[in-house]
Order: sequence, then C-alpha cells, then structure tokens
Amino acid sequence: MAVFINLKTRAMGRKTGFAGAAVSPRRRASIGQILYVSFFLMILVPILLVTFFAVRSFNQVLLNNINTRTMQTLEQVSYTMDSELRKMVYTVASIANDEKVMATATQLRRSPLKSQYAVSRELDHQLHNYLHYTPDIASVTFFYAKSGTYSYKQDLNLSEAQWRQMDWYRETLGSRNKVHVYGGPESQPLNAKSNLYISAAVSPKYNLLFYDVENILFRFQASVLQRLLQSNVPSPGEFFVADKNGKLITSTANLPDNRPLSAYSYLGQALSGTYKGQYTDTINGRKAYILYLTSAQTGWKIVHTLDYEELFRQSKEVYRRTMLVSTIGLVFFLIVSFFLVRSMVKPISRLVRQMNRVKKGDMSAQIEASGPAEIFVLGSTFNDMVQRIQELMVEKEEKEKQKSKAEITALQSQINPHFLVNTLNSIRIMAMMTKSEHIRNMTDSLIHLLSSSFNRGGAYNTFREEIALLHHYMNIMKVRYGDRFDLDVEAEEGILGSYILKLMLQPIVENAIVHGLHEKEGKGAIKVSIRLEQDETVVVTVEDDGVGADMSEAWLDSGKDLFTGIGLSNVHRRIRLNYGERYGLTLSSEPGAGTMVVLHLPNVTDLPEEAEPGE
Repeated sequence: MAVFINLKTRAMGRKTGFAGAAVSPRRRASIGQILYVSFFLMILVPILLVTFFAVRSFNQVLLNNINTRTMQTLEQVSYTMDSELRKMVYTVASIANDEKVMATATQLRRSPLKSQYAVSRELDHQLHNYLHYTPDIASVTFFYAKSGTYSYKQDLNLSEAQWRQMDWYRETLGSRNKVHVYGGPESQPLNAKSNLYISAAVSPKYNLLFYDVENILFRFQASVLQRLLQSNVPSPGEFFVADKNGKLITSTANLPDNRPLSAYSYLGQALSGTYKGQYTDTINGRKAYILYLTSAQTGWKIVHTLDYEELFRQSKEVYRRTMLVSTIGLVFFLIVSFFLVRSMVKPISRLVRQMNRVKKGDMSAQIEASGPAEIFVLGSTFNDMVQRIQELMVEKEEKEKQKSKAEITALQSQINPHFLVNTLNSIRIMAMMTKSEHIRNMTDSLIHLLSSSFNRGGAYNTFREEIALLHHYMNIMKVRYGDRFDLDVEAEEGILGSYILKLMLQPIVENAIVHGLHEKEGKGAIKVSIRLEQDETVVVTVEDDGVGADMSEAWLDSGKDLFTGIGLSNVHRRIRLNYGERYGLTLSSEPGAGTMVVLHLPNVTDLPEEAEPGE
C-alpha cells in the first residue's frame, strides 16, 4: 500500500486552520436602528400596556357597578311585582272563599232563565265590590261542574271545551283552594303588549253537592307590571318578564312576531338559568349584556338586556383620547431622539468607515474626533491605535526578518556538524586500518563539501554546483558503505544555472542511502531528476529502490520526522522559510518498493540580494 505525505500541506495546516476561520457574513442592525427601535418600544409599549390595563380595569369596575345597580333594580322590580301579585292573589282568594259569592254563582246556574239576569246583576255587584280598585282586571270566568260558564266583563275567546282541556285547569282542580298564578293561558295573543295577561285560577273549597262552581279563572292585564318596568328600567335597556314556563308576561320591548320567548336565542340562557346571573350575547347583530333574576315567590324570570357598546362608550372615548395624547407625545419624543441619536451615530459611522479602511490594509486612515465626550475619546484613541499599529508592524517586520535569517542559519548549521562527524569518523577508521588511495579521494570530496557548508560565497548554489557537490558526497558514501548503490542525475539544461539553497539535495540522498539502500540486499540505485514546469516551478524528484517504510501512522499521528537525522523536516522548513507557503516537500513510500521525495521550488534565475543569511 502506497503512502503519500504532503509535508507542505502538513506544515501549513495549523496556520491555515487558524487564519482561515472567517466570520460568516450576517446582517446586523446599525446602532441608529437599535436606538430608534428601542426608543420607540420604550415609549409605545409602556403606553399600550398602561392604557390596556387601565381601560381593562376601568371596564371591570364599570361592569361590576352595572351588575350591582342592575341586580338591585331587578330585586326592586321583583319585590314590587311580588307585592302586586300578592294583592291579586289575596283578591282571588277572598272571592273564592266568599260563600255568598259562591252561592250567588250557583244560584245563577240553577235559576230559571227569566230570573238569571237579576242574579247575574247581583253576582257582578259582588265581584265589583272586590275588584273596583283593580282597573287592570280583564275578566272573571266561573266554570261549573260538568259544564257551563259565566264570565264577568269579557267572554272567553275559546270554546268551553278548549279551556277545560288546558293544563292549568287540571292543575287547579288537583289542588283545591290554592291560587295558581300563570303568565296567561296558551290562547292569549303575544303580538301586542296591551293584550298580555296575568292569569290566576282557583278551585273553591266548597262541596260540589251544595255549590256548582268547580273552577274560577281571573285574567288581569299585564299593563300594571309594564308600567312598573318602565318606571325602573334605565336607558338604554329592555325588560322582559316570563313565567316559570318561559311564556312572556310583559315586556318594555316591541317583539316583532308571535313567537314565544324561548324562540329568541339570546334569552335562552336566562330562561333556563337558576336564581340569577349575567352573560353576553348578540341581539340584532349588536353585542348585548344580559342579566336575569328569578322571583322567589312566583318563579318568574325578570330579564334585563343592555347594549354592550353603549355601556363602554365612555371607556372607549377615554381610550381614544389617551391614545391620541400618547401618539402626539411619541412623535415629539421620536423627533427629539432623532437628533440625539444622530449626534452619536454620525461620529460612530465615520469611525466604522475608517476602521474598514484599516481592515483593508490602509494604515493611513484617521478620523476627526467629534461628538459627545465618550465618542470624542473613542475617535482620539482610534487615531493613536492606528499610529501604534503602524509602528508595531514595522517593528514586527524587522523582527521577523531577523528571526528568519537566524533560523535559516541555525537550520543550515545543523547539517555541517552532522555530516562532518560521520565523514571524519570514516576517515579515522580507515586511517587506523591502512593507508589507501581512497583516503585522498574521500578527503578531496570532504573539502568541497565543507567549503560549501561553511557558507563561503553565500547561502545559494546553482543547480550545476549542487549536483557537483552531490557527486562528491556520493564518493564519500561509496568509500563508507562500499560500491552498493549508484547515483543517476538527470537535469534540464535550461535550469542548471538557476539558484538553489546550498546542501538542499544532500540530506535527501543521505536518507535514501541510510534508510533505504543500506539495509537492501544487493546493489541499489538513486535517481535524481530536475525539471521546470510551465508555472516556473522547479520540480526535483529523488527516488530510490530501497526497502521503503510504512509511515501512515508514525508520520501522520506524531507529526515528527520519521528519520533519525536532520533530514527531510529540516529541508522542508528551509524551503518554507526561504520561498514561502506555496513551496515545500512531499514524500511517498511503500515497504519493499522504495521511497520517492519530490521538492517544489521556485525558478530563481538571479542570485538573491541577501545571499548570506548571517549578514
């Protein structure tokens, strides 16, 4: 499995990861917008909240007062109505218990036709004595046992049989000598208030063997209750009185048809409710507030309807006036705040524009300090800061230049003692063993290498000189290890005069020998090729057929140089420091298949001005 390691990218990763973390673009509100919105909300929201809760509290207090006053009115009406009904019940009970009246009524039925007129006059006189103070009496009807009737003032508007089949008739017979009050029999018309009746019925206690009267029906016009309601009803509003069966007794409203009260949906809850209560509903498309009370004596319902909008008309007027005053105040405040915000935002905007110029690299940006004290100080501080940044940039640039020179010198100096120790050690061993011609060759090659290593003539060589030094180095290595490998160099003629840092290829060839070919059985080969790409990049490839190495974990995880010498890490850092981030070293290796190192260098055709790092 082939392993490819890009030393250039690896070395750049940390810096790229740091510098490449760009802030994602995001739309942000300006300080002016924030202040305008804040001022607007600080005024508008409190006004709305205060007005809302004030009006709501006012409405609640108003509604509570309406409930209290209306319920008091209903109780007063109920009490007065019960008093009137008690008078009616007392009158009816007195007539039903008057034995003389019962005897006259019985005599009227039993008398021959010629004497009935005189008897009826007597009966009318007796009834008049009871009812003369009651102008609202409509009629009194005596129902005789089995059949027959007599009517005082008005005749019945239905047949006798129809009256006897009604529920009130049977109910009255079931509880003798008890007065029953009704909202009127089912036959009474409902389309006019003047024809509404209050009916009272009683079955006398006397034995039918002696008296023929089985039942008596009294009908009173409901106008007395209507006058009572009209004198108590506040404006606006309407009163309705219904019996316990939901039938209309009287009302201050003109009902448009003959329907019973239960047919009006807005009265349904009141008619079916318990003792008393209130609720809201809609009447003819308008919201209404409805209150009701049940008479404890008769079970009748007194219903009062009020126009909801009219109840809160004053409250709405207060709300409108408050909002008008608040709006005028808000507009005035916004005008004042506009000039206030402008006095702060304008200097800040100028400061932001100058900061953007600094961000783009224009360190000549300055601002005319103005505005409030804090913003004036901010502008002055910005000017001082820009000037200080300029000074620091110049200072840092000079320090970086000195640091680069020092580091290049230090890295290059590491190569010299490393190689010198190995070479001198070989010479020492050979000198101990025997004098040989190889010593002269080896010493001559060493002189050339040492001359270059000690920076005579600057930090750069031409490719031609670097290749010659590489051959000198190979002479030394062959003396040390024997004739176990060959060196083959191929270079394009056009780049032999270009410049390269001294001893750039020697460490790579050394690693190929020590870690690739030294442990190989048989003779090995090292091939060096130098070519120029179209983008003026010089590509140097050093390839061996040695034992190779598996560097997938050791190199990638630790980030350290796999080899024990100065080697590839040193070369890569020298290239980066001298030529920049674009250039560097890549390596690929596979166990048993050899190693290939590729250098990417700029095509330097002129000798750099600062050839000596130590200058």
